[in-house]
Amino acid sequence: MPPTTSLTRRYFWRMSSLTFNFGITTRSLQKFNANTYFDERDKDPVALEVDFQTLADGMTNCISAIVLMAPARDMQVVKQYVNYQRVAPKICTGQ
Repeated sequence: MPPTTSLTRRYFWRMSSLTFNFGITTRSLQKFNANTYFDERDKDPVALEVDFQTLADGMTNCISAIVLMAPARDMQVVKQYVNYQRVAPKICTGQ
């Protein structure tokens, strides 16, 4: 895995945060994390994690997985995206 750097900021409610992980050599977003809570910080946390992947062309970046976790509510949602393919634009021949 290429080296990454992180940027974390606190937003909205106290103890909520957003973290972005960028690939240093690829200059692309690798991961996004959001941590917050519903009602009480210690008792009802919520986390969202989004992973990105680079397609074979080396330039296109897309979501590979999304995970939403709310352990106090016994909830975890996982969505995985596979087989992304870049669609070539239709070339107009003028006929």
